[in-house]
Amino acid sequence: MYRKLFLALMIILILAFGIVTLCVLEYTDDIVYNNLVSAYQLSLSSDVYMFEQRLNHAKNYLLSLAINEDVQNTMQEIATSDTDVFEDSEYIARMQYAGNQLLAGTSGYKISYYPISSDGDIYERKDGSYTINQDLVHAPWYEKTISKNGTVGWSYIILDGIKYIRMTSLIHSTSAWEHSIGIVAVDMNFSLLSTQLCVGNLGKTGIAYLFDENGNQMYPYAQLNISSETLRQLITEKVVIDNENMLIYSVVKPFGWYVIGSIPMKEIVSKSTEVRNRILITASVTVLVTMVVVFLFSYFFYRPIKYLAKTMRRQANTPQLIMIPKSINGEMRLLYESYNNMTEKINKLIDDIYASTNREKEIELKLLQSQINPHFLYNTLDSVGWLSLRYNALDIYEITLSLGNMLRYGLNGGHELISVEKELAQVDSYINIQRFRYDNNFTADYDVDDEVASCQIIHFILQPLVENAIVHGFEEFKGRKHIHISIKRNDNTLRIGVYNTGRAADLEKIEKILSGDIPDTQSYGIRNVNERLTKRYGVQSRLTFLKSAPRDYSTAAEIQIPLTEEVSNNV
Repeated sequence: MYRKLFLALMIILILAFGIVTLCVLEYTDDIVYNNLVSAYQLSLSSDVYMFEQRLNHAKNYLLSLAINEDVQNTMQEIATSDTDVFEDSEYIARMQYAGNQLLAGTSGYKISYYPISSDGDIYERKDGSYTINQDLVHAPWYEKTISKNGTVGWSYIILDGIKYIRMTSLIHSTSAWEHSIGIVAVDMNFSLLSTQLCVGNLGKTGIAYLFDENGNQMYPYAQLNISSETLRQLITEKVVIDNENMLIYSVVKPFGWYVIGSIPMKEIVSKSTEVRNRILITASVTVLVTMVVVFLFSYFFYRPIKYLAKTMRRQANTPQLIMIPKSINGEMRLLYESYNNMTEKINKLIDDIYASTNREKEIELKLLQSQINPHFLYNTLDSVGWLSLRYNALDIYEITLSLGNMLRYGLNGGHELISVEKELAQVDSYINIQRFRYDNNFTADYDVDDEVASCQIIHFILQPLVENAIVHGFEEFKGRKHIHISIKRNDNTLRIGVYNTGRAADLEKIEKILSGDIPDTQSYGIRNVNERLTKRYGVQSRLTFLKSAPRDYSTAAEIQIPLTEEVSNNV
């Protein structure tokens, strides 16, 4: 049993882990791929954003210097001079100071000024002074600056063997904006700038390629071979798989440049394989650990159950169940306690059944003995009746006859059920006796459907109600004293009612008597009737005293008995 339980648990666990692992592995590639694409896109966007910030700083420096008062004054001074060489002066010092102040605390930037005279000559700073250098007119950056006419332009230059990105702008005179008085240039060390795109955020072997607005590759020196069709697709979809590489597209906003990140697919696959291997290792270790835990759990869990089963089999041939020692803790202790409680209750029930059997035998014997006394009393009353008739004592004869009838109906052959007809005969005998006692000062009548005469009801339920009406309703009452007994069939219900004139009943007190809250010995009869009714027919047949009695009556007691097969009999 233990091995079967263990093997069943193992099979279930291995199947469950296997199914879960296969499902996880099924979606691992997609999950890893999507996560890596999102991570690479976010990393490339972050690098491009920092790159844009460096360019925007340079652009802001350029525009600030173009309208700087010291730069304007110096450019105006040189533009209006008639000399080919302009020595350093206070104006030039102020202009250089303005640039130095702007670049304070930054690195990788270099500012150059190129004044333009009214004759169109361009000056360049060399050896501490500004001299005319008309060769600059043919430089690509100069031509692009002139074509931009005041907006920011850019180009490549090489100074002292170092590659720079040069951002330039024409300086217009603030007093006469149509006149160009010079050019201001901010040079950015390209090697320092490009490192912003090469911080290793595209994996171990991923590379970021920088292109200008015309599609010319600016960085790195190794060329990215990509077809125009692939480029169009990349611009639209942002992520494309091209041959053995994943390509990611991002735009450098200030100049319309763009960056393409290239990550080898084998690196992405290797990451996916790494994740899959980790999942398999984790699943394997989990299965092994679970097997050990299940083995220990099933062993320690099964052992007390096996002991309990063995004890239960051993008790099959014993008259009294044996209690199990509570030598364990946890849930099994609760199971043992429950079993012991059940055993204790069963043993007690066995003892009760044995004692009840003995009591039943004693009761049967006493019942047989008790039946002798009523029969003897009935025979005695019959003799008294004949003697009273012999001596012409008719009143005594009638009382004796009524009492004998009550006694005979009360015995009812030892049966609990009696017909409605016989129950009414018993009540009529009781009323005859009470008429002699109260000197015929009350009347009684009956309203009974013929079809209910044979209905079987528990006996002795009407007499206590009639007695209650006479004792509590008529005593010390001077008006008309009358009792009305009604037994009617109402659909599937037998409705019994006892109504009387006289003093109205204390309904609150009666309710307490019926519920047992008031141990009134004088009202024991109605409480007994109520208890027998509810036990036999249910709470819907309980004895009820109406709050509002029918017209001409002060008290109304009603009983409703369902017309079951037992009650209906021949109806």
